[in-house]
Amino acid sequence: LGNTPTTYRVFAAFPDNYELLSIYGVDGEPLSISSTAPLYQSPAGGPTTLDIDPFEVVDFPSLVYDSWLTIGDTDSIDNNMVVVDFTGAFDLWDAGADIVVDDIFGSSIFAPSGGGDLQNNPDPNGRVLVGQFTTAGVVNACLNFQIRRLNPDGTIFDPPGPDVFEDHRQNVCFTTVESPSCLGDLDDNLLVNAEDLLMLLADFGCDDSCVADLDGDDLVNVNDLLIFLTAFGVICAE
Repeated sequence: LGNTPTTYRVFAAFPDNYELLSIYGVDGEPLSISSTAPLYQSPAGGPTTLDIDPFEVVDFPSLVYDSWLTIGDTDSIDNNMVVVDFTGAFDLWDAGADIVVDDIFGSSIFAPSGGGDLQNNPDPNGRVLVGQFTTAGVVNACLNFQIRRLNPDGTIFDPPGPDVFEDHRQNVCFTTVESPSCLGDLDDNLLVNAEDLLMLLADFGCDDSCVADLDGDDLVNVNDLLIFLTAFGVICAE
């Protein structure tokens, strides 16, 4: 991928008692994803997490860095998403092209609905995972989200009156920051060394506002330690 790549995980934040129904693009509400440098697309992966078989990581270790879209799940296990791709835009994206969905037919990813503890429900931090992107460049994207209100007990919100439920559509655009020059340099001294390791170990088990959260999942665990060890000994560029 050229320069040192970074893997970004993107989450959509929700108010209380809402679920994510779909990520979509259509005429008048386009979905687009591009990057200033190529996105990593693993030959063992695909455009969504329906194509991510965790058991293939042994044979294809770089599968964990594949670029994909999702609603909640990181792999294909118990993943109930449905992909509707009339134009083949998702497959073209997986083959290396930018993705633009702006035609009258549209394309989308649907998630199970009906409330309860489903993959499209927000996590304890009020977020739903929607994508992963690995690149040495900057990602620019616009995603359309269809969301639905739930009752506090997780059932579908059904108010009196003509509406069966509240159905909201939101368009969100984002741009990633430049790749960090030195992942693992927790004390900002331009070295990844024992002092940084001590900081990580002191933060181990953290689940909120974590200093040593290297993979962006709001936790400091074994995954962060493994990422740190790959960078140990690096002298960082200013």
